[in-house]
Amino acid sequence: MMAFWQPKRTAVLPVLAAALAVALAAPAQAQPTAPSAWRVTVGPGFIVGPRYVGSDDIRVLPIPALDIRRDNLFLNGRDGLGVDLLRDPGGLRAGVAVFARFGRKEKDDPVALAGLGDIDPVPQLRAFAAHRLGRVRISAQIARDLGGSRGTTLDLDASASTALSDRVILSGGPQLSFGDARFTRAFFGITATQATAGRRTPYAVGSGLFQAGVGASLIVKLDDRWSMTAISSVARLTGAFARSPVVTDRTQKSGGLFLAYTF
Repeated sequence: MMAFWQPKRTAVLPVLAAALAVALAAPAQAQPTAPSAWRVTVGPGFIVGPRYVGSDDIRVLPIPALDIRRDNLFLNGRDGLGVDLLRDPGGLRAGVAVFARFGRKEKDDPVALAGLGDIDPVPQLRAFAAHRLGRVRISAQIARDLGGSRGTTLDLDASASTALSDRVILSGGPQLSFGDARFTRAFFGITATQATAGRRTPYAVGSGLFQAGVGASLIVKLDDRWSMTAISSVARLTGAFARSPVVTDRTQKSGGLFLAYTF
């Protein structure tokens, strides 16, 4: 896996192609034609997590439970705005989407981030592929920041689900996050210029696995329209990234709770 993450701009295209090739290589099966219709799920929610990657400060953000779909088009808080290029009855799905990368502000931690300046939130282009095998779902997602770090990340995860009752589903599994050198330098490194501005020592990092953890979700179907979802994850920053001076907590915890109504 590490061979994909050399600090070269040209590395983005072969990785992007590889992620989609896995899904697109399988022939899609024909689906019955059905009248096109909107499917809308919406409701209140919030997430709790680190103020920035590596922070020991927690923040709460109000995030609505939102999922709007029509045919292969979708808009939701997990995948962004995108289109399924492949979706077959065998559980294979692949597509592209536009989402956002949250940044950070120097004032989030004036000590750990002294002299580093702000990393603005930016749009990102995503390519994803996922395959469901019975109760197990595996997925890969590549994201390229269109600004900010201008870096690329690769997220891999697998989860297994089980029905605790007719209305309750529990799922969870491992999660891995890789970054190219542009991304990791922006979020974990300290350049010579930044070091001078903040009166600190430069810190260099390369590409690689920067975070590994586990995630879980619990879905409770309250009735035919209403549902509640709870999510949580615990991840550990790895190697040189965890030792970065900008990191004040190597263990990154997050969670969320959502109440949704489906039309």
